[in-house]
Amino acid sequence: MENVQDPRASVSQKRERIVKLSRHLEFASLPSTSKRSSGPVKEKKEVAIIGMGFSGMVLTYKLREAGFNSIRSFEIGSDVGGTWFWNKYPGCACDVPSYQYSYAFSKELEQDWVWKHRYGTQSEILTYATHVADRFNLRSDTLFNTEVVSAVFDEAKRCWIVKSNHNDCIEAKFLFLANGCLSSPATPGISVSKDFEGKCF
Repeated sequence: MENVQDPRASVSQKRERIVKLSRHLEFASLPSTSKRSSGPVKEKKEVAIIGMGFSGMVLTYKLREAGFNSIRSFEIGSDVGGTWFWNKYPGCACDVPSYQYSYAFSKELEQDWVWKHRYGTQSEILTYATHVADRFNLRSDTLFNTEVVSAVFDEAKRCWIVKSNHNDCIEAKFLFLANGCLSSPATPGISVSKDFEGKCF
């Protein structure tokens, strides 16, 4: 493999090498384990959660543990995992020790799961997230492939009115935003040359 970090190479040479390398990379397709097949949902719930990344999953577990069994969550992706579901660029990994991603709500889970890497890769972290969702049945209250388009507090009804792009309308006493700080793409504002034939991330 060519060394992109070669200090003797000019900027244009480095760019050319990166473009050549990027043409040989394979990218994983988005998982589709929880396709939405239902029509619009109209219901009243105690709790609504937006996002089923790591925060949304732990919220679901803890709320159930506290006795909240009337929950509806929304996830724009087709499965759990949040940022680790969406980001699949080459070399994607966490910059903190893997164990910090381990949930502490289950001693059995902590003992059973063994991280393969000190700094978890995207695929390993996503595998962990799906394992946790499977083990604790955390998907059952979620509308996947569903984007929340509005959430308004109705003063008269004393509840949140949450609407989605599928015309769902949920009334909930409590609303939790678990969509995370990395839910919107942030581009550097650098224009890419028309001659660039590689992939942009």
